[in-house]
Amino acid sequence: LSPHFKARFVAKGYTQVAHIDYEDTFAPVAKATSVRLVLALAAGRRHLVNLFDVETAFLNSLIDREIYIEQPEGFEHPDHPRKDYVFQVNKGLYGLKQAGSLYNNDQKSKLIQLGFTPSEADECVFISADKRIIVATYVDDGLVCADTQEEIDWVISELSKHYKLRNLGSPNKFLGMDISRPENDPRGPITVSQSTYSRKLLAKFSMEDCNSVKAPCDQKAAYLHRRTEAESPADAALYRSMTSSIMHLAIWTRPDIAWITNKLCQFNQDPSELHMAAVKHLLRYIQGTLNYAFTYSPSNDNALYGLFTDYHDNFDYTPLHGYSDASG
Repeated sequence: LSPHFKARFVAKGYTQVAHIDYEDTFAPVAKATSVRLVLALAAGRRHLVNLFDVETAFLNSLIDREIYIEQPEGFEHPDHPRKDYVFQVNKGLYGLKQAGSLYNNDQKSKLIQLGFTPSEADECVFISADKRIIVATYVDDGLVCADTQEEIDWVISELSKHYKLRNLGSPNKFLGMDISRPENDPRGPITVSQSTYSRKLLAKFSMEDCNSVKAPCDQKAAYLHRRTEAESPADAALYRSMTSSIMHLAIWTRPDIAWITNKLCQFNQDPSELHMAAVKHLLRYIQGTLNYAFTYSPSNDNALYGLFTDYHDNFDYTPLHGYSDASG
């Protein structure tokens, strides 16, 4: 069967009844700050980083209770007709409300058995103090950070005993981020951007050919207010799609747009044409800053240094300074 034509058997989780068919549904994932910190530590300590992927992740965890589902439409066994027989679920089938939670608990227990301890700040970041290995998980994706390739291979090998795992090597893409290191220095500085995601974002809203602007918002942005009856309403669904897509940028790699993104999201329920104009202004700013990135690099005394700039420029690594305006 061609890999381009696959089928997935998915349960109708929306028919499940709380406290009968399931209890816990929450499945935590690594925070954006945690992922950035892992990359910063890897660069600061000159450690190696590998990316791995768990195939059909949810199917690895055992179900936590007795659940039955109908046979899929189009499937018919001569000895077990669909109208008379059902399936009993044994694993965390995709679509079940508790599938993500079950897989997370299973993955967590496997890593603890290997000697890892969940971080108190983020339960999806696992640390092995004696081996100095860090594993950060995001559902079926994960990063392994260690001093040697042998230590990384050990983690991948041990997890492969329980899951069908793909070792993707040094990460180039992770959660919408573009990650790069010098080709001749696998332990060198780590540069992170969302250039690819930004281009897809602009194309999604037909803004890929828009003219860029130099600032994420104008001086009127601070005075944006709830829509009045005199103001024309905007397409609320489109507006929410725009702000939520931009939010991913602001959270992961673009602190320069964090303020205006937060401001625009306050009007998701009932935006006006003024709000729509402001969000399009922000997209025009993103158009002009597609290649913005930040770089984690160790200094001689192993202090983390970085610079938020266009990574295609030639620049020296200088301390990263932050400023805050407390007048507001």
